Amino acid sequence: MMLRVAPFVLAGALLAWHPAVGGAQVSCEANAPTSAPACSHDHVVIATVAPILRLDLSTLTTAMLSPAQPQFDSARVATSLDQLPLTTGPTIGVRANRPWALKMMAASPEFSFDPDPVYQITRASGKPASDLAWSLSALQGFVPLGATAAADVASSAAGGSFTEHVVYFRTRWVYSLDVPGHYGLHITFTLTGS
Repeated sequence: MMLRVAPFVLAGALLAWHPAVGGAQVSCEANAPTSAPACSHDHVVIATVAPILRLDLSTLTTAMLSPAQPQFDSARVATSLDQLPLTTGPTIGVRANRPWALKMMAASPEFSFDPDPVYQITRASGKPASDLAWSLSALQGFVPLGATAAADVASSAAGGSFTEHVVYFRTRWVYSLDVPGHYGLHITFTLTGS
């Protein structure tokens, strides 16, 4: 009895296995015209593309040249932010297949400060974040960094970009305020998709 049922089970399994997409036939017979029979089928290649939005920083720390007399003197006589001592900051990479905007701002309104262990001079007030100016050009366009409103660094309304930007910093050093010690300012870069 089992031998007679087996062929029907096998035939049913083969019919269930026969591939078809949405009820469409996946094969055709080439039997017309008789002189040169042909058959054709359309084939669709599909993919689901995920959104990509990635921010890369070449470094998490930028060491400014330790300000000495030339840096203090240049800051003293500078008539614009573009003339303050220059530091090359991080290279920022953006990879996106959608519209994006990159912003930056100081994480606090003042630099952190640790007095020099030898001289132990404290500051009368904090060094403002705005003493650090930034630009994507080493030569011009420097603006003070703020802690209340994020600055627009770059954006792409159309999206679809792989781009890199070098951020440059210029810092104001003041003889009467910037006493010996260690200064640090945390900066937040934010990449947002739209």
